Amino acid sequence: MHWIVLGIIALALIITASSYPRLAFGLLAAFLGVGILLVQVIPGERESAQNIVDASDVEISKVNVVGAYAGSFDLSARVFNHSLISSLSELTLTISLDDCSDASENDQDRDQQCQSLGSSTVQVAVNIPANEARDFQVNLSFPSAMVRGSARWRVEPVSAIGRN
Repeated sequence: MHWIVLGIIALALIITASSYPRLAFGLLAAFLGVGILLVQVIPGERESAQNIVDASDVEISKVNVVGAYAGSFDLSARVFNHSLISSLSELTLTISLDDCSDASENDQDRDQQCQSLGSSTVQVAVNIPANEARDFQVNLSFPSAMVRGSARWRVEPVSAIGRN
């Protein structure tokens, strides 16, 4: 429907330009101004089709990290979409690297002491239908991170965007 209206306007401007060129250019400027205003004021189809999914509806599991080129890491994990109506299209994740070492041998509870080496926030494009799971992979860079004990990776969803 939009294309038909735009075609009629274009044809009218072409016909008007042959007899009254100043009027045609004035109308063209007015139509462009109204079009830009409408694009700014009225949300498009993409924005209206998207909705924010609660981060608690996103479950991250099966996190696997392997070393990659030049000190970077390849992180792969499984994402489960617990939302009943929205398909996930984009995730924002906070990924943290901790260096954990065992407590002293004299301690009987053997708790681990961890020190944060850094964190990164990444956006991942996904396509996960409601109540389903998919795998994803992302490359991370922690250039100055030197793990002396054992590495512990934490992946936490910050926000999610879905489509109905």
